[in-house]
Amino acid sequence: MINFTAPPSKSLAQRALLAAALAPERAGASRIVNVPENADVLPLLDILPKLGVTLTRLAPGEYLIRGQADGLWQGGSRQSPVTCDVKESGTLCRLLAALLNSGQGFFHLRGTGRLHERPLGHLGKALQSLGCHIEFLEKDGFPPLLIKGLGSQAAPAPREPGGHSAAPETAPPPKIRVLEIAADESSQYVSALLMLAPLLGGLRLIPKGRQVSRPYIDLTLQILRLAGIEAEAAACPNATTGNDVTGAAQCFTVLPGAYRPFDYVVEGDWSGAAFLLAAGALGAKPARVSGLQADSAQADKTIVHLLQSMGAGVEQTENAVTVYPPPPGQPLRGVEFDLAPCPDLAPVAACLAARANGESLLKNVGPLRIKESDRLAALQRELARAGCSTSLSQGENGENLLIRPPEILLGHPDSEKLHEYWGNLESTQFQTYNDHRMAMALSLLGLRRKAGSFLVRLDNPGCVKKSFPQFWRDWEKIL
Repeated sequence: MINFTAPPSKSLAQRALLAAALAPERAGASRIVNVPENADVLPLLDILPKLGVTLTRLAPGEYLIRGQADGLWQGGSRQSPVTCDVKESGTLCRLLAALLNSGQGFFHLRGTGRLHERPLGHLGKALQSLGCHIEFLEKDGFPPLLIKGLGSQAAPAPREPGGHSAAPETAPPPKIRVLEIAADESSQYVSALLMLAPLLGGLRLIPKGRQVSRPYIDLTLQILRLAGIEAEAAACPNATTGNDVTGAAQCFTVLPGAYRPFDYVVEGDWSGAAFLLAAGALGAKPARVSGLQADSAQADKTIVHLLQSMGAGVEQTENAVTVYPPPPGQPLRGVEFDLAPCPDLAPVAACLAARANGESLLKNVGPLRIKESDRLAALQRELARAGCSTSLSQGENGENLLIRPPEILLGHPDSEKLHEYWGNLESTQFQTYNDHRMAMALSLLGLRRKAGSFLVRLDNPGCVKKSFPQFWRDWEKIL
């Protein structure tokens, strides 16, 4: 058995650091532990001090955060705005596109690489409807952008010690605004508005369309509550269509209030662990990953269900998961799997499907087009290099991807031709598209149940630093 520890969740770390940085200095400091110091989080650690936030690194992955005296992030002038370079972090870009509006002064939000090709239009329009001042500097609806903070207009009512509003208890509940937002492109639009909402007098948010990545909204609600913000999800009154993955119509309500300091240990990342768990199903030895909370709200914990559905053996405890390959002579089975709540699992699911005995149908793959790469096109190209055939079809709620493994791996293949197939695959160079999840997923194609696993050749293996810098060190244990 090969033992691993899950990397920390960058999704939770980003939300926790931002919430801690929004708490006024007078309220005290937050302590965040197990922060992943990867290429998606490091830009935030660089940006926060520019906004006037005091950030102290106590130890690797451990930070003390004190917000501004009045809780308002400090910008610059229109001619010399504070530059917030998020590099290639789409999550950070969308969250800051909302939260910088709570500051005062001007902010220049930008990134690098494919970041400027990832849409912000729906979020921008929603923010403008709330009175925020946003200018798209190059292409309408896309970064980079210039933001003029609302300053004191965005400041919430102060709270008394213990977290209660200074308003008398007899005061009527605040009347909050209601806003609709398209949620079928990215859940990050919803998360960004939810984090800004308490600083704008509260908000009731109604997602339009079928929500993708809904569990990531639950992660945002979890951090908001930890930071003393009253936030809830509930059935939408008079709704006629469903908007989450179960078809139920839900809206989100956040009451006005100030962020409060908190202590938090970032939990393990199911998204990064998924590749290691999948290796247990495809390789010669079982894989055990610790640091994975069974009760986590993370979307990608559904990797457990996917592996079980394909015939792998799975054992789960409160804090660890062990995956075993199917019994001898039994390959993985093709499956039908809905990616709407967990699109980040698409690369690992596709590469597992490439090694299954039979076709697999991955449903609702449309959102993959606006990830770090056009993952839908990238997966089709790279699976073709591995001998798979793929096709797209229109399903009830979005695009579906059909994957058929190489013919040579199905049935009872000729041993000589099979040897030739593996030899050709070992000499093939695959393209990562500078996408960390593509790099990690394609590595699965080199694993075999018997002797002969190899390291897949990639054009840019270093791109894993975005979320899992130690991935290759862990991968050496498998080979």
